Amino acid sequence: MTVPSNQPQVASRSRKRLFALLAVGLGLVALAAVYLVVQLIRDDTPDIEADFSSATCEDFDLAEFETFSAGEVELSKADGGKFPDSEARQLYCKYTSDSGITLTIGAGIGITTDTADDPASVLDEGRRFWEIDPSHTVEDFDNGVLAGYTLSYETEPGQVFNLHGAGDQLFIGVFLRSELGEFDTADALDLAEALAGQAFERFEAYA
Repeated sequence: MTVPSNQPQVASRSRKRLFALLAVGLGLVALAAVYLVVQLIRDDTPDIEADFSSATCEDFDLAEFETFSAGEVELSKADGGKFPDSEARQLYCKYTSDSGITLTIGAGIGITTDTADDPASVLDEGRRFWEIDPSHTVEDFDNGVLAGYTLSYETEPGQVFNLHGAGDQLFIGVFLRSELGEFDTADALDLAEALAGQAFERFEAYA
């Protein structure tokens, strides 16, 4: 008499077990992919509280300013946060070189005036104010990312160079102060443009 074989049943159970393991494995891979996407989205979401806090002043690379000022540089004042009674945000970082030159890097969003809502109009109001005094030299500035103006003038006992720019909703300012004759305006423009570009990259998510 021939004994019935149970090999087909064993093979069938093995295949089912294999399919079950594959299904579990594919499910875990899918979950891992979803988790990765969520993490990437979270990483790309700007943190407005942190970005416009005084701690951000430590992020800027000041090597070019150290070369420009021919001195050691330290952070002398940091001020950031939310405007009172407004959703606007601002950050000001002031650095001082032991040669006496000071640098301020500023950034802001949501800033308006009584007569202007968009950044370009706000900058234009400021420009018209500075142009009233003929001793102020005001020139156009546009590097393809930021557009605005530069301002330079002498004041007792020093000299001033400012770059005011806006990119969409983001304001960027770079301001230099020193005693008379400490820097050349062309060199100041090169430095200010480089630092403004650095600031724009830091806050580009808000532009």
